This record gives sequence, C-alpha cells and structure tokens, in this order.
Amino acid sequence: MEISDRVSVMRAGKYITTVDKKDTNPTDLAKLMVGRDVNLHIKSGNAVKPGEVVLKVDNLWTSGEKEISKIRGISFEVRAGETVGIAGVDGNGQSELIEAITGLRKVEKGTVTLSGKDITNFAPKKAREAGLSHIPEERNVRGLNRSMSIEDNLVALKFDLEPFTKHYTRNKKEVRKFAEDLIEKFDIRPKKADVITQSLSGGNAQKIVIAREVDAGGDLLIAAQPTRGVDIGAIESIRTTLENVKKDGKAILLVSADLDEVMDMSDRIVVMYEGKITGILNAKDATKEEVGLYMLGQAEQDRKES
Repeated sequence: MEISDRVSVMRAGKYITTVDKKDTNPTDLAKLMVGRDVNLHIKSGNAVKPGEVVLKVDNLWTSGEKEISKIRGISFEVRAGETVGIAGVDGNGQSELIEAITGLRKVEKGTVTLSGKDITNFAPKKAREAGLSHIPEERNVRGLNRSMSIEDNLVALKFDLEPFTKHYTRNKKEVRKFAEDLIEKFDIRPKKADVITQSLSGGNAQKIVIAREVDAGGDLLIAAQPTRGVDIGAIESIRTTLENVKKDGKAILLVSADLDEVMDMSDRIVVMYEGKITGILNAKDATKEEVGLYMLGQAEQDRKES
C-alpha cells in the first residue's frame, strides 16, 4: 500500500485480480488474498477470570548474546486463564528470557516456578513433563524437523508413548489417525500426513508447531513470535487458537515483535529494555505511546528523575 500503484493478488497458486491502490484498502486486499473476511484484531477476552499463579519468575539473572540482552533481576507472574505479553525492541533480552524459562539457557541466579514446582535449570524435556509447552521463535531451528513428515512432527512429543509405540514398535495406524485429526482441527494444508514438512508454506509449517504444542495440554504455553513470517489467514487462525487456549484456563506467555499483537492478545504487558523490566501494564488501559516509552527505557528514566 505504501509503494505500489497497482496490486495483483494471488491465492493458492492462482491469479485472482489486479486493483488500483487508490480503489482498495488493506482489509479488502486481505479478503482477496484469503478468500474470505479476515479479522487480525482478535482482542483478549474476559471469558476466564485469572486463577492461580502458574508461572512465577523471581529475580532471574542469565547471560545474553550481547550486553544489552543480559537478563538482570526479572520478576513477574502469569496466572491461569491469563495472557501476559512481553513487549520490547528486538534484542533486549526477550529471547534469553524464554530460553532461561524453557531450559535452553542456564539460569545464573533466581528461580522459575511452574504450578508450584521449582523448574529452574530443568532440561527442556523435564520442563515439558512439568507442564510447559513451547512454541519457539525459530520454527525451522527448534520447532520442526523439516526433513521429516507432517505426522512425524505432530507426534514428536508422544512418539515413544502408547498407543503410538508398543514394545518398541511404531503403531503406524495410530500415528496416522492422530496426525489426521490434528491436521483437520488446525486446518494444516495439504491434508496429507506423509508430506515432508520442508515443502510447506510458512503458515502451514507454523500450524504444525502450534497444533503439537496446544495438543500437549501444558498448564503454561509459551508462544514466542507465533505469527512471524506467516500469511494473513494463518495469523488469524493462530491468534484465535491462542485466545481459545486462554479460555480453556491455561496460562500464556506471549512474546512478539508485533506491538499490535501484544496489545490485542494480552491481559497484562511486561515491557523489557536492556534485560530489565521497565513496566508492567494493564493492556486495556495502555496506549502505544506509553508502551513505546517503556520499550525505550524513557518512562523509567522520567520516573527516576521526578
């Protein structure tokens, strides 16, 4: 919309139409791209009153990829039936925070508690067994085995459990049924369980990760950049799924570089700057301008000066 004079739209490998920019708008273009009305502003609802504390991060310190991303004394909580969003300019410690919680980075000081159990420095598998589900920010690095099929990726957390395995032998029929059920439920395309994952679009590849982690049913779902690099239709689907997970009474920790997504999907917003929390805001009352000041550390500086 910013640089074009005319826009040609393709959908499912076919040419749909060409329109003059002056005669269209983002909403109409999204409808042409997906083939139906699209709602990207799915607001956080109040269907579930926040319950008991599920995740408690207390005085957490850990190393960073660079100086400004070191985690320095972070503390916050996420309750059942609540989405807490992490906002901040990329590179200010969001990735390191998630890695520390999920067991991918060593915690140097402080504790991570999940449903009352101390999981500090648990290995990722052990953290999962304690009730943590994780949508990683880099799906092709930590979320998928791209050389394997859709069904292999969907069953990855359960492949060694009955009914998928019995006496060290894979039950192909049960694996296929399980995969086909999730493919249908999460609208993964193509609807063929044996298709290799690397041939899929970004949106459908991400749906595999979403489906697997939501199906795992953990008390806490960490969603890191859940809609990064996916198409408009998949964005709507993923945001709707996350909202439904919250309505089911689960706790969600959302990290996104999309400020609109954080503000729309969250009940509370934790703002980070240079590895520290500069503010924890009620999403309904927060404005972009206010969040932006906290993201740049300016609000905290103004508070100190006053």
